[in-house]
Amino acid sequence: MRRASPPGGVRTFAAVLTIGLIGSLSACGGSTSPKPQTSTGKATATLPSCRPAAKTIVALGLQVQASAVSTTKGTGNNGAPECRLTAPGARVVVNVDSSPQPYARLERAIVEDGQQFGTKRTFAPPQSVAHLGLDASWVPDLGQLLTSDGHVLVTVEVHASRLPVAARRALAIALARAYLGANDPALARGPAPSG
Repeated sequence: MRRASPPGGVRTFAAVLTIGLIGSLSACGGSTSPKPQTSTGKATATLPSCRPAAKTIVALGLQVQASAVSTTKGTGNNGAPECRLTAPGARVVVNVDSSPQPYARLERAIVEDGQQFGTKRTFAPPQSVAHLGLDASWVPDLGQLLTSDGHVLVTVEVHASRLPVAARRALAIALARAYLGANDPALARGPAPSG
């Protein structure tokens, strides 16, 4: 006895559903980023991570003398170079990740930071930051700003409990501007305001 095959629309729907489920499941998982790679496959830990302006920006943001701010180059847990700036009662970290697809990773991080798995929100959602890179978001609970110019993903963390949240956000934005737009300074400024 021969079995009747389902109509073409049912097969198409099943195929789309299967592909969608596979895509959804593959998007979930850990947040570990692979080590940044160049076209030769070597890690890009040689990127300059401490820009000369960073120390001045942090000193102004914390309202301290530049001599009170120390800088250390390092590597983040994502394998990307970072600049660690410390001053009395404050720690600021700028991570500059040149792994492939920085814009796509930025957008994914913003969505993941805003996800809530319950009926009561227990954290502040990411806040969009206008006119910074291609897109930018401030995550208040982490004291973290994420942005990209399409070449690098810049993450700035500001830990300074004596500063109000608005001042920490402003400091993070000023630092991010110093790291964006290496190839196109207009990206550091963001798009021109309309009207």
